Amino acid sequence: MTDTPETIYLIPGEDIDGQLGWLWCDDPAPSRDHDPGEAVKYIRADKQRQRIEELETMVKVFRGCIETGLMPKPGSPCQKKVFELVGEREGIGGEQ
Repeated sequence: MTDTPETIYLIPGEDIDGQLGWLWCDDPAPSRDHDPGEAVKYIRADKQRQRIEELETMVKVFRGCIETGLMPKPGSPCQKKVFELVGEREGIGGEQ
């Protein structure tokens, strides 16, 4: 068995008996008959809690940077973690 998907969708459709209702799916529009705008997206809470904790930590780091006027040095573990969490813009803080 594979790992539980991180994201699933609840979509309107027919079950195997032809009954209209809501179906769980790993695609918001599994066929041309489905409108992805009608899908309700669900994300695994355990994956998001871990991300929230990381982002809260980064807010504390940024607050410290603002208060002290110091920023993470290029290539430092702190800067690498920032880029891992929020992405890196080209030409900013990286190799140019």
